[in-house]
Amino acid sequence: MHRDIDHIIYITGNESLIDDIKYLWHKLNKHHIDKSLYFKEHFLQLNLESRIKKLLENTNDLFVIIAKDSSTAENVGYCISSQIDNNIGEIDSIYVLPEY
Repeated sequence: MHRDIDHIIYITGNESLIDDIKYLWHKLNKHHIDKSLYFKEHFLQLNLESRIKKLLENTNDLFVIIAKDSSTAENVGYCISSQIDNNIGEIDSIYVLPEY
């Protein structure tokens, strides 16, 4: 199913937006569990809170972007970046619902 991207809005912020993407992060982690041949146990033991804590140990700030379908008010994707300096960063986690 293909969705109309004209209805997508983007919300940007910091780690205060993490609660808004928990559902999507769990879908990403499940994908890794289902597909992983060698790291399944690693993904089974991951949780979002410890992952964010670890990211924050290495940076002062996280940059979070949430893609929201304004026609359904559903969060449909996200990106978490760290080590942001002069608009340069590293993507740490990214996920988009398959139908989008």
